[in-house]
Amino acid sequence: MKLKTGFFFTVFFFCWWCVEPETLTAPRKGWYGETLPYNIEKLSGEMIAGPCPRVPHPSNKNRVEYTESQKLYQCTTDQTIMVYVPEGDFLQGSRSSSNEDSKTERRVTLRGYYIDQFEVTNHPYSTFLRKNYFLERFWSSEGLFWLRQNAKISTPVQFSPVDLYKPVVEMSWYEAEAYANSVGKKLPTEAQWEKAARGPNGNSFPWGNIPNLIENCHWNLEESKRMKLLAPEEISEVRKQLLQNDADNKPPYLQIKRSSQIEERKYLAVVGSYPQGASFYKCMDMTGNVWEWVRDVYQKDFYKEAPLRDPSNQNWGDLRVTRGGAWNTPQELMFTYYRIPRAPYKNGEDIGFRTVIESPIPFSVED
Repeated sequence: MKLKTGFFFTVFFFCWWCVEPETLTAPRKGWYGETLPYNIEKLSGEMIAGPCPRVPHPSNKNRVEYTESQKLYQCTTDQTIMVYVPEGDFLQGSRSSSNEDSKTERRVTLRGYYIDQFEVTNHPYSTFLRKNYFLERFWSSEGLFWLRQNAKISTPVQFSPVDLYKPVVEMSWYEAEAYANSVGKKLPTEAQWEKAARGPNGNSFPWGNIPNLIENCHWNLEESKRMKLLAPEEISEVRKQLLQNDADNKPPYLQIKRSSQIEERKYLAVVGSYPQGASFYKCMDMTGNVWEWVRDVYQKDFYKEAPLRDPSNQNWGDLRVTRGGAWNTPQELMFTYYRIPRAPYKNGEDIGFRTVIESPIPFSVED
């Protein structure tokens, strides 16, 4: 009996191998013909409605249909929607910038990558808090030092359905990095973030070069009005004060409050609420709503010294970078090329993040 069973399975696998040999060796391809990473798949068909913008299914308002024409992707590890930024160059920095650290304008080339269409929301981050937050393998050595010295999670939050799709805030750079590691992703480099926000032609805002902040992003004019008309030298002084605050403050003992009572949360918008403000690559909320952590260490003259191919500053440094502006940010700081350095232990109520997956690098064979 055992002999017959073994013979049957041998014949079965031999036939399967002959009929479908390519499925074992052929790489999966994306909408643009690129090779897909292991945790990315093309997004098409029906799924439960998530962040807007969405078109409800005609027979079920809780479902949404994604079509092939949208050319969207989904990360299989955290179920977030992603867009593809193809290999090529873009304009980094701007001669019109009011600050020297982004005034160098240059053409930079990046290899292809996938980036979250929306800022990371409370929905996937709350799963990270429950299941993976204290797993050391997801933290860098620097992050582990911070975690052991400072972190203490309070009572888990019970989010309302609306709050689940608002950007998560109140996390340090270390926590954002650990979340990205836990789902097989990374924080974007400054160059990756800037290309996704500006497009290949270097837009000053994701949607173009005309501000239209109130119409195209989540931005509160009243909160920003007191700084809206400041002169450039006054803006520089405000920025210096931000830097000085970060430099002077030693990391305090932090209790991370995961509570719906955070005052600023009520001012945040559901991600994707301003589809007219999408970038060239279909990224949403890259200006307004919340600032976003990026991977790079801050260096004032980095744009002058960095390579022109896949630049990333991973040297040791005290500060990291946030990009994009928030709902309460002065208009003068809302440009896509503006850089704001912050201490990585800061966990501001107006700072969030998004993540990337870099395209696989083919193995090279040396003769």
